[in-house]
Amino acid sequence: MLSRKFLIGSGYLLPPLLLILFFWKGQHYDPARFRPPGADRVAIPVMDTSGDWLLQNEQAFSADRMYQKINGKAHYYLEYGATKLFTGEWVEQGDVWDMYLYEFETAKGAHGAFTGERPSERMALPGVGGYSVPGMVAASGGFYYLQLTAQTADADPQSVEALVRTFMDQLGGEMDEHPQETTLMDLAGDAAQSDSEEYIPENAFGFSSLHDVNHIRVRIEGVEAIWFSMPASDEVVNAYKNELQSYGGQDLFDLPDGFGGSMFGSWELIAVDGDQVWGVRNAASRAELMKHWNALRARLNLKAGE
Repeated sequence: MLSRKFLIGSGYLLPPLLLILFFWKGQHYDPARFRPPGADRVAIPVMDTSGDWLLQNEQAFSADRMYQKINGKAHYYLEYGATKLFTGEWVEQGDVWDMYLYEFETAKGAHGAFTGERPSERMALPGVGGYSVPGMVAASGGFYYLQLTAQTADADPQSVEALVRTFMDQLGGEMDEHPQETTLMDLAGDAAQSDSEEYIPENAFGFSSLHDVNHIRVRIEGVEAIWFSMPASDEVVNAYKNELQSYGGQDLFDLPDGFGGSMFGSWELIAVDGDQVWGVRNAASRAELMKHWNALRARLNLKAGE
């Protein structure tokens, strides 16, 4: 049985012991103890200074922890194959911009996530595949999608445009690894509608049979429709045909290696050509659908003959 005097004496010794322990711990500082939950010790893939700009409070989150930084939105980026999220604050003379830099498995995934969030009203950033809107600047290059968001409502996006261009030079520049999108742009040529190219990784246009789809809006002789492509797979045409029928498709017709029809007043079709599926959709009539399809086929044949 401990004596009353021993217990009282121990009570007097406790504060100095705690002080010594705290001092000793301070000499053995472990920054990992103070990192927010989910933050990984991964090097930020850009420099931490640029001109007068300085990066502060940088963090990195793996795919399975991304929700801890952007809860409620992580699933969007993961759908496109995001693997990491890098964050921080860029500061220059009191001007502060929050950085969200997403890394993806593929350049196509990075560009798809970027185009999926791109607003219709925006100012283009030529040469870096980006844009600016009040309070935000965004760009896509290589395997990365960058967002810079101002912490003050009156911040001028032009103040960080040079910073974005420097980033893109480091991260891969303008989309140099996006072959499918480039193919559609080459085929459409001047008929392609500006900044309309997009990528859908899964369930494109509501069809579970359509995956890894690139698409672009094209206008021919005043008539607009969507051209799209995806890698060919076994039975893709039959699976698409079954879905179109089950969703209420009408006026169904067959093509060589393909199939088409209308649904809710909009006409569409797909066909297999080698290792690719090509399609046209959102045409107002069968005549307009076939006008676009013939144009697409002619350009495919011309490209094959080059």
